[in-house]
Amino acid sequence: MVDKPSAMHEAAQEGHVSIVAALFATDPSLVDCTAGWTCETPLHLAARNGHDEVVALLLSLSPQCCDARGFRNRTVLHLAAAGGHDKIVARLLAHSPGLHNSSGQPSTLPLPKATKRR
Repeated sequence: MVDKPSAMHEAAQEGHVSIVAALFATDPSLVDCTAGWTCETPLHLAARNGHDEVVALLLSLSPQCCDARGFRNRTVLHLAAAGGHDKIVARLLAHSPGLHNSSGQPSTLPLPKATKRR
């Protein structure tokens, strides 16, 4: 964990695919690095902000990164579903089908939460 977001976190949050790829080439451990009190990975930030290409790249670089949990035990699926990013939700479920059973807090399974938004 780092105290503040890394360049990888910033690039993922802003949707900069080429920068994420370049940073990975320099230091592969940045993909799984958590930052700050939220303990979010670059994948959390890309999923929350709807950056599907970055999500796809991060999943290909570190297949296990979708299992990471951030603030309040939330997964990347929670964040994508809450943001209404259906394409990312579908990508995450295709990548890790059991992810839909991941509960961050009581009564916060990601998919029921997403359907309430509609």
